[in-house]
Amino acid sequence: MAAVDTAFSEVQNSAIYPDGVERNFWHKARNSIVHHYLSKWRAEPLLEIGAGRGFVLAELLKEGWQVEGVDLTQATPRWRHLPIRYGIDAFSLPAPEREKYLSVALFDVLEHLPERIDFLRQIREKFPRVCYLYLTVPAGEAIWSNYDGFCGHYLRYEFDSLRGDLEKAGYEVVYMRYFFHALYWIIWLALRWQKKRAEGFTPPSGLKAFLHGLIGEYFYAEARLLPARWRGSSLLAVARPRR
Repeated sequence: MAAVDTAFSEVQNSAIYPDGVERNFWHKARNSIVHHYLSKWRAEPLLEIGAGRGFVLAELLKEGWQVEGVDLTQATPRWRHLPIRYGIDAFSLPAPEREKYLSVALFDVLEHLPERIDFLRQIREKFPRVCYLYLTVPAGEAIWSNYDGFCGHYLRYEFDSLRGDLEKAGYEVVYMRYFFHALYWIIWLALRWQKKRAEGFTPPSGLKAFLHGLIGEYFYAEARLLPARWRGSSLLAVARPRR
């Protein structure tokens, strides 16, 4: 799949992933939710495809995961120590390296790809020892906005459409849930009032960073307590390849 179709530009990276954005409630909550649920089906070493600046990868490293990342872009990692290789197509890695990974992660990556099912099939074929595929994707067709266009999204998933794509690509869904439940309705209301969303993030600092931390804890608790099928603005899935 060509880099021109999928890779983030410098403008997108600087707007959406500036230094300090890891203090934003969205990132803090997503990191906690990802680690909590992935730990139930933990398989290492893990390769994160589309690792970006490494916000999720850094969290998993902190929690003791054996994880590496690749990304098509030439982005700058948020922290210098992160094991991310840039300008790399995961499918072009040497076969012995691809065979060492027991899990692959796509954190808010799949929605950027025009041929999603083919991409998922290639993961299954090119990484023959993978036990689990971990994914997060934006959810909710009703909250599609200018922000999705700016990010280069092809769609926002729903529960059944994500399950359908995974099954067509040869996977069995082990677990799936919505998260950011309240955020879905906040975005829904905001779009009906303002008709658009901001196309970037300002990193919080000081008191705002503290408040973002509290909000992030709320969304983490929400994702652990509320039913998996209650609508949210994101979806998490764990799937295993059918052999």
